[in-house]
Amino acid sequence: MNISIRTAQEADLPAVLAMSDALIAESCCNGLVPDDLEYLRRYRIQLAEADGQIIGYAYGEKTVSSRNIGDCRKGDSFYDLEMIYVKPEFRNAGAGRLLFAAQQDYARELGLATMSLTAVSKDWKRLLHFYIDELGMDFFWATLSMNL
Repeated sequence: MNISIRTAQEADLPAVLAMSDALIAESCCNGLVPDDLEYLRRYRIQLAEADGQIIGYAYGEKTVSSRNIGDCRKGDSFYDLEMIYVKPEFRNAGAGRLLFAAQQDYARELGLATMSLTAVSKDWKRLLHFYIDELGMDFFWATLSMNL
């Protein structure tokens, strides 16, 4: 399978919204709400495609730290990677890795030296393996929750 990455256009946003809805339907994490068009239009969204089909997306933004966190000091700018999603039938084919690399490249284009993400999943072992062991991110903190 040949996977390519490109920047989304306005005409691609319905496909991104459909994937956002699919993520919610997976019940992979608690508390997620689907994206909407106005929210998505704020970002430069990158798409993963295979054989002309959109199979995943990623987006984030330049953010200014409001406090000392990890490698960032209060007032420092960093890239906040908000979303990486790959359709289930295309997972483990390299699309997530390519989207992550594209987001790193975009952060560098913005002149940023640090990228951060908050990842949510009930399958936290797999999530941590992907981001730490496979992509080389550092673990900084965890937010845990429970229903009362």
